[in-house]
Amino acid sequence: MKALNFYSNKLKRLLRSKELNLSIFLLIIISLILILVEIFAPLEKTYKVYLLKINNFITFVLIIELILRWSVSKSTRVFFKNHWLDILAVLPLLRVFRIGSMSYLLRFLRILSLGTLLRKRFKSLALGLKSRFIEYGLLIGFMLFALIFGAIGLAEFEVGVDKNLKEPLEAFWKALFSLLSGEYAEYPDSFGGKITLLVLLFFELSFFAFITGTVSAVMIEKIRESGMNKVDNCSDLNDHIVLCGFSTKVATILDEFSKDTEFCDREVVLISQHATAENLQEIAAPMENLLVIQEDYTNVDVLTRSGVKNARLAMILAEGFDGRNTHDIDARTILAALTIEKIEHNVNTYAEINHE
Repeated sequence: MKALNFYSNKLKRLLRSKELNLSIFLLIIISLILILVEIFAPLEKTYKVYLLKINNFITFVLIIELILRWSVSKSTRVFFKNHWLDILAVLPLLRVFRIGSMSYLLRFLRILSLGTLLRKRFKSLALGLKSRFIEYGLLIGFMLFALIFGAIGLAEFEVGVDKNLKEPLEAFWKALFSLLSGEYAEYPDSFGGKITLLVLLFFELSFFAFITGTVSAVMIEKIRESGMNKVDNCSDLNDHIVLCGFSTKVATILDEFSKDTEFCDREVVLISQHATAENLQEIAAPMENLLVIQEDYTNVDVLTRSGVKNARLAMILAEGFDGRNTHDIDARTILAALTIEKIEHNVNTYAEINHE
């Protein structure tokens, strides 16, 4: 059993390593480029067969990576919840899912897998940038996905059906102008073309509203909240860590947990009214497995919703905001500790106190 746990921990560290995730990142990029070349480049059939074989090999590597992540996942439900987009992206390798040109669109879900990798594996890169660039980078990424999705969809479904689309390159321009104008010159004839147009119109309505500023404030806030995994209820968690209070020490504590084999895969629920996206970015807090409840940690209902009853341990930091003196800070710390003790006295609780 010890040997099994040893190899399981080594595999978890490998799957979390930046080297492996960067490699998967590059493989997905190569796969997307190969799909574009296969569809839009005037290549002979022989060369397209070679491209397909290379893409199948990349897909096979992605399947192996998913199987390894499944083997170390806490449960199958958690695995499918976190990796359902990646699973869709590798389905075209199976013959039952090679349903003509639909396989191209299914395989192109890898661009969403790429976004998942960026969000989950490379959050540390985002911490070094201002949130403004992150938000507009996400916007450009989604718009680029809509354009490429539309170009591939129209190239596969409408070329030869629509008399005005004679070659794949014309499908690209039609997708671009449809996205910019929110209209389509002629209603698509094929079912696949209708679905593609629907996706283009969805992105046009959603993201051009962002650009014009009519809903920019709301969308920016949502992007920030999703980046720091803001939640309301964690009562279904087990053996997690509850961290009450916010200070610069949060980054150090999270970093230490991430390096410990016993705690590196446990969710950390941070409870504080001051745990905003800006504050977390400012202290460069690791965001992996971090859940944030942006409320008062001395409230019994908030602590209950944090799942402290099923937590592995609880930590309370001396939170010095709103002009409180050290005695007031200690009073809040003791109140939180007593509340946790009342909810579940078996939870190991650690508190930071200013005065003996």
